[in-house]
Amino acid sequence: MSKGGLAERSKAMVSKTILPQGRHRFESCTLRLTMKKFMTKTFIVVIFLLLITFFGIYYISRKSSSSPVSIPTQTTNISEEVIEFEGKLTKFNDNCKVDASCEATVNGYIIITNPGDVQVSALGESDIWSDDIGKKVKVRAKRLDNKTLTLVGDSSLYVKLTE
Repeated sequence: MSKGGLAERSKAMVSKTILPQGRHRFESCTLRLTMKKFMTKTFIVVIFLLLITFFGIYYISRKSSSSPVSIPTQTTNISEEVIEFEGKLTKFNDNCKVDASCEATVNGYIIITNPGDVQVSALGESDIWSDDIGKKVKVRAKRLDNKTLTLVGDSSLYVKLTE
């Protein structure tokens, strides 16, 4: 027998062998290999996309946490200018009851009367509270900027009721 004849006859036998589902054995093997390759490629693509998503989220979270929001301390940008005036208390934020900052508004100035749960070297005196809105006050405070004043840093500073 020649080699070509044996190979052709083997091929003919494989292709004519019928499986219970009605498929030829050769076609069934090809289908299984094709499905296996497809599933392998799909699995690799899904894993690759999951890794990209994970590292993207990680990178974004690291980038945002690497530059934390800076909370300015009361000692930065405080000019040595101390201003004194009298005015009407128009607003009072009493969040310092819960370890936040207390702020009063007098004549358009926001005055930090208590910085909250932070240690300060000195703190001026304040005898105002939210019940005192509408009353006249006398202010002696350090200027932080055009609209913000503070009692932090000097015990001679104050916001006092005049009525």
